[in-house]
Amino acid sequence: MGTFIWSTFRALVWPALLPLGAALAFLAVGNSRLPQGPWWDFLPHIFMATGALLAFRFGSGRVFAITATIWFGLESNPSIGGTHGEPVLLFVALGLLFASILPERGLRSWSFLLMSCPAIATASYLSWPVAWQAQTHSVLALSQLTGLPTIAGIPSMILILYLVSGGVLIGRLSKAGTPIDSGLFGIGICWLVAFKWTGDTQAVFTLCLALMVFLTALETTHSLAFRDQLTGLPSRRALERTLGRLGSQYTLAMVDVDSFKKFNDRYGHDAGDEALRMIAGHLRRVSGGGRAYRYGGEEFTVVFPNRSIEHASQHLDELRQAVAQSPFTLRAPDRPRRKPKRPNRSGGRGKVKVTVSIGAAQRSSKMGSTTAVLKAADKCLYKAKRGGRNRLVTA
Repeated sequence: MGTFIWSTFRALVWPALLPLGAALAFLAVGNSRLPQGPWWDFLPHIFMATGALLAFRFGSGRVFAITATIWFGLESNPSIGGTHGEPVLLFVALGLLFASILPERGLRSWSFLLMSCPAIATASYLSWPVAWQAQTHSVLALSQLTGLPTIAGIPSMILILYLVSGGVLIGRLSKAGTPIDSGLFGIGICWLVAFKWTGDTQAVFTLCLALMVFLTALETTHSLAFRDQLTGLPSRRALERTLGRLGSQYTLAMVDVDSFKKFNDRYGHDAGDEALRMIAGHLRRVSGGGRAYRYGGEEFTVVFPNRSIEHASQHLDELRQAVAQSPFTLRAPDRPRRKPKRPNRSGGRGKVKVTVSIGAAQRSSKMGSTTAVLKAADKCLYKAKRGGRNRLVTA
């Protein structure tokens, strides 16, 4: 439970919790006042436009769709909510839900088309004549249709949609969440506050909302450049940046999946990808101050800044044992993605033991560069391979 809470909190910190904390801190100072002027009123639109442009340029359908929905929603009324309350709240809730549960498939996909429907609905609703808007408002009056009570002026059904979206995002963040998941969670909170409050609170959270949209789009582009898309671990480019910042003491480890080519040949590349994701999950939880990176193929690198080889070895061996003790369940070709209520126990393809070999080396007077330490760790890795695999060898 503690690991779940910590991993979720750590993933939420940026880009969700820090901007939210800054907004709350600003409002907590009683004499704080926002600057006045047309440029300040236009600032949220600058953030929104920049975020939408980044999302479009890098093909992030989830960020672009929710940005468009939120942006149209902010234009619904000078007081944001006004007479357009329930329909706009519903459209944004659906936009968040779709962006939370649908996979990222780029801007030319059915997934993106579905995620864009709430934005299209919001824009269409706001462009209709007043009589049509009133009729739509009466049709979408969920508090009357469902008979459920309103909470803080928001229909319960709409709050349920927001809660479902938040639950899905929390589940993702606890495992291997992305900045998009964290940003969407914060965007949902900021939107509700900005929609229902007035005065300085509304102005601050509107700005926070727009800033969070921009940061989410910015972090998405950073993730594309520095994060491996298969495993979710930092990529080799990120590793090279980390190596350039290391001090005078550190330990580097090379981790390789044993007999991975044979595994791929026998069970297929899809199974191989799943195995890499499983191992990446263990690497993500490596203890002792280590951080894992995808080096390439079936190889990973673990960096221990300011740690000795003796310290790192203990945690690397715990990692090796954890992988070996977690048998990999093969997915049968006809196995459904979701577990059925009555699973057929005879339909699987069994479990396979997946192991890793590890080589580690520490910086010393003889190995003064990260290149030399990596080469030494690589030599130790191949000694572990030749020694029977599923073992740790240190320099």
